[in-house]
Amino acid sequence: MLREAKYVCRSYNRFSKDVNYNKVAYIIIDGCCYYSGIDSMMDRSTVNSAEDIIESISAQEGISYKELRWFDLQTYRGYISKKPGECELDELILSDLPSNRTKRESKYYVKSFEPRECPLEILESFKACIG
Repeated sequence: MLREAKYVCRSYNRFSKDVNYNKVAYIIIDGCCYYSGIDSMMDRSTVNSAEDIIESISAQEGISYKELRWFDLQTYRGYISKKPGECELDELILSDLPSNRTKRESKYYVKSFEPRECPLEILESFKACIG
């Protein structure tokens, strides 16, 4: 069953103090967390907000980000390049930050996004998000 998480979406303008919130739907299956943006007018894509999303879901679930593999399901709700019924699944490859660097509160960053085949179970679970 899908759950929802709200995450801080920082403004594109790095000098702005504006903070907005967006939501993702997510499901955890067999050590993997799959999430997808559910706000149709997101301020930033889920790709650009990945660390914030991971932090939010981890806190909500009471776990460390290291306990799961992370997957971003991109749909028409967050990407104008996608039409209803289309989606793309990417696995987020995380890497620890060097100890002399900090990025907000995170101790890691998304090193890369690797395209993956979307399992049928995930397509079924996110059917309403995919359209």
